[in-house]
Amino acid sequence: MGNSLRKTNALTSQTHLDSRKGQPPNIGGKWYNELGSEVELTVDTEGIITGDYYTAVESEPGAKGSQPAHVIGHVSHNGAHDTFGFNVLWKNGASTTSWAGEYKDCNEEPVLFTTWLLTSETDSCLDNWMSTRIGKDCFTRFRQVPLPGKELTEEERSRNNPCAGGESWNYRNQHYDKK
Repeated sequence: MGNSLRKTNALTSQTHLDSRKGQPPNIGGKWYNELGSEVELTVDTEGIITGDYYTAVESEPGAKGSQPAHVIGHVSHNGAHDTFGFNVLWKNGASTTSWAGEYKDCNEEPVLFTTWLLTSETDSCLDNWMSTRIGKDCFTRFRQVPLPGKELTEEERSRNNPCAGGESWNYRNQHYDKK
């Protein structure tokens, strides 16, 4: 990344923080990731995050347990920072996922960029090496992919998706197209 791009990104980030004037990032409400999962978050005045997570994926049938899974986490309550973290306990503790991320405004679209760790129980100490997976999720305020029985709205199909490099959903061919 060139120096001018770094400076532009730094200025954009600072302008974003300045425009909020000490307000915490607005992460409350519904968010959708690129796999079709949905999370609904509430944030109290102390920055405690609670909510429900509805996953669209699981490693094997029944791994997620009953829907929804409950969310607990933290975010800056005074607006000083845009990072946050939340956790979900699946199937009463058979596995746990933790997301750490950052709130951003990308072309006036609020986005949660996250990295997750999923740790599952293993049968023995020797199997522990395979207990944890790592990945990334990008959450937006709009559904990014259609789900069975839930087609994307025209507005959702036409949006530039910051999670897909500014592409929009090609409904006919079921993939993202550059605009």
